[in-house]
Amino acid sequence: MVGLLLSLVIGGGDGVGAVGLPLGMMELAGGGRLTGWLEGLDETSVWVRLPEGGSIGVDRAVVGKLILEDREVIGPGDTQRDVVARRSGDRLYGRIVGGDRNGLRMAWEGGSALELRWEELAWVELRRGEARAVAVEGRWVRAEFEPFEEIPGRGPDRVEGVLRAADRGEVVIDVPYLGRLTVARSRLRQLEELGSVRRLVVDPHAHHLGDRDVPDLDPVAAESDWLERRFELDAVPTGPAWLTADVVQLVGMEAPMPLAALVRQGQLRTAVWLNGVRLADLNTALKRGGDQWQRIRLSIPEGVLRTEGNRLRLEQQGTRDEPARRDNFGMRNLALEWPAEAP
Repeated sequence: MVGLLLSLVIGGGDGVGAVGLPLGMMELAGGGRLTGWLEGLDETSVWVRLPEGGSIGVDRAVVGKLILEDREVIGPGDTQRDVVARRSGDRLYGRIVGGDRNGLRMAWEGGSALELRWEELAWVELRRGEARAVAVEGRWVRAEFEPFEEIPGRGPDRVEGVLRAADRGEVVIDVPYLGRLTVARSRLRQLEELGSVRRLVVDPHAHHLGDRDVPDLDPVAAESDWLERRFELDAVPTGPAWLTADVVQLVGMEAPMPLAALVRQGQLRTAVWLNGVRLADLNTALKRGGDQWQRIRLSIPEGVLRTEGNRLRLEQQGTRDEPARRDNFGMRNLALEWPAEAP
């Protein structure tokens, strides 16, 4: 499953010192995962209690799927509505207005509000809303740590954010759309430094640009052949700045496939526009491409960014022989980066 995943396991875990429904795993848009207990949710946030203690409120706009068994059930990838699947196989489409350790409350398109208990559900997929972008500055790291509850076939928990503190007992990381996370050193596997930058996550969601279904992309069905986002800045960077994104299955300039020849000829590319100025095409920042997520960076010319009304647009292009043809790839963690201020 690519993208945002919140996995709930009914039963299991001793729950000592915690309140709520045991979580198996919570996966964030940037590839991160977390483990804890679900305390509640409403139309703006999801609250989770962590194993080390304390609670965090996750922006609901960046939470994707609730899976209620120890298995991955892929939903239809509806980005506009909440989707609830009963164990009987029935699916309900509507708007989830609340929930707690007992179940969900859903405004159903086919009738009045429904009370749904976790025991009767197979999975729940939350619609993907827009989350306000907030810049975070400091020493960026990618942390990998042991989950609270071991699930066969699942990897470690991962997050990416700014390192705020570290000692022999714990590390403290500020994670966009999540807040301040404390991880015990005993659970920490790896801490990779990514550099000191100021980073504004414009869109944390997983997207599929293209023209056909691809089973291992999220969502499976192509959303569109373009993507547009607007954002604001507290202040315009005075030095260099970059647009960054994580991509998968994007055709690179040197990919060992026939499509790479078309890309080198300027065809089948994804153009990037920022405030009416065309940046380098997305494909040119990637060499070989492939089935593993890679982070790419595009330089932003000086004078393009402004404090208000910034408009970012990605547009796919076809080939000379087939103008309607599109490359199909996944993208997430669309962000701006610029050097952090000197301490």
